[in-house]
Amino acid sequence: MKRLIASLLLLISSSSPAPAQVSGKATYYAGVFSLASPSGATDAMCLENPAGVVVRLLQIYVSGLGAGAATIDVALVKRASLNSGGTSTTVTPAIGDAGAAAQAALRSWTVNPAALGTLVGVLRHVRWDITTTGSNPDTSGTGVSNFTQFMAIGFAPTIRAANSAICLNFNTDSTAVTLTSNWTWTESAD
Repeated sequence: MKRLIASLLLLISSSSPAPAQVSGKATYYAGVFSLASPSGATDAMCLENPAGVVVRLLQIYVSGLGAGAATIDVALVKRASLNSGGTSTTVTPAIGDAGAAAQAALRSWTVNPAALGTLVGVLRHVRWDITTTGSNPDTSGTGVSNFTQFMAIGFAPTIRAANSAICLNFNTDSTAVTLTSNWTWTESAD
């Protein structure tokens, strides 16, 4: 019974809405609506750390529509250096409470980066079933990775080095996808 309750609590916490302000840390929010990712997408979006502050990823929400039904290998990857080239835009993050402007930035690509940054490793890997009417199997059409349940023990994906990044990678899948995504993170000196 205790295992069942613990499993249910984990399920609820991993599908909860965006986390609120994290005590003592500046919390930021940024999102992209209807991003037309290219066919053969590599990194569709990256949370970049150009300044070398401590950036902890709290949550990613992703939903999308495919040009056709497909199963796409999607990975959340950590990079030791930033991508270059391609056609990209950055989103101005909103701060969750009064404080300084964000030093990290969310970048999205409509044309693949010409060169990907150096891969450190894969943080999460999923097979995403996507259709022309939305993503499956979640009936809301969304995928949420909520890392806040790990914050107390320090397991949130973290980038510390200047010019490092955490990226949403589509493994050069040929399915063109229109994405909506929201990212939540903290920034601090430690």
